[in-house]
Amino acid sequence: MVMPNCGCFDYVVTVPGNSPPWQAQQHPEDVQELRGDHLFDGRLVGPSPTVEISGGVVTLRATGRERAQLAAVSFELDTRLMALLEGSDVLRVMRTPSAGLGLSITRNNRLLVAIGAITNLTLHPLSVRNVRGSIARRSWPSRDEMRVEFRVNDETRTLSSGDEGTIGGYGVLVWNGWMDGTPGTDEHVAVYLLQEPVREAVIGSAELLSGEKLRLIKW
Repeated sequence: MVMPNCGCFDYVVTVPGNSPPWQAQQHPEDVQELRGDHLFDGRLVGPSPTVEISGGVVTLRATGRERAQLAAVSFELDTRLMALLEGSDVLRVMRTPSAGLGLSITRNNRLLVAIGAITNLTLHPLSVRNVRGSIARRSWPSRDEMRVEFRVNDETRTLSSGDEGTIGGYGVLVWNGWMDGTPGTDEHVAVYLLQEPVREAVIGSAELLSGEKLRLIKW
């Protein structure tokens, strides 16, 4: 059984020139006509949480109880990644129906980094998707794990869990692809722009995000 909308989120914030907290909004792709059903209309911390950053801890805090299941959620990233944020960068954070976390940072309309469950994020100029394979993960020997395909223009690379490579000026790493199940396990991937000195910060952040790392704060 997949998680209803009220357990998920898809937020975007354009980083202003001042220090956090910053105001986030639902990503336009997540905005839907309300039905009067809290399972459909709600989001985990409402439609427009604030974004707080303390060291490497990112907290999304609801601005009110309306359409918010929880008061706040938080997760941890490498402090070096958070230090990279500049004014006008676009930070997008998503929780999927399978409880996977994904985030991206875009600068000047170009992807800088993306980490976690990223196949539903806009990653221009890359596209990333899971493709069917039969690579069984030892800890779940009954479940097939998909490989992850990266595409930039006419260039394509397909990687399995534990693989690392480059494509179109980006470094790419795969911890795991999508794994079948109920509700299934999202891919865990990292992508970063090679011309930026971010590899270690990206790997550190991906390690911190692996698994269900979201801390939930009730009302």
